[in-house]
Amino acid sequence: MARVIRTSVLLLLLVTGCSSNNGITPGSGSSTFSCQVDGTDWSPTLGTSGQQEISATYSNGYLQITAYHRPSVSDRSTIEIDLAGISSPGQFDLGFTQSHGYFVNELLSSYDQLYSTSLTYTGVVNVTRFDTLYRQATGTFSFEASNASGGLVTIRSGSFDLVF
Repeated sequence: MARVIRTSVLLLLLVTGCSSNNGITPGSGSSTFSCQVDGTDWSPTLGTSGQQEISATYSNGYLQITAYHRPSVSDRSTIEIDLAGISSPGQFDLGFTQSHGYFVNELLSSYDQLYSTSLTYTGVVNVTRFDTLYRQATGTFSFEASNASGGLVTIRSGSFDLVF
């Protein structure tokens, strides 16, 4: 009888004490991205460009998120967020240093296409989930960015849930 109890306890410990994911629950990694650009809803759309609508890459503490909005030839733009030094959830400031926010309006002349954060125009990304095991990042963002001619774009109410 003692042997049966001992075997049952050992089996119970093995079943409840071990798991293949080390107790980490994966997030949804639903590949979602949305925001408002100058007060207008903006989301990645593929259109006829053939490019992937959302991509995220992570290497050596650097996360890059890029979303493409190309529903038609007359409506084409891109948002990119680059986070340096990320290894866990937290708040990341966007500005002129290593972490940046970009908006590209592909319909403007090449000189005015790129809007970027700077010392004056900044933003923030709040990463609420960052999991290198399941390669997922979830968070919110907002930023202001300017172009070479002094034009300004405001990105608000941003959110993402991505696999990288």
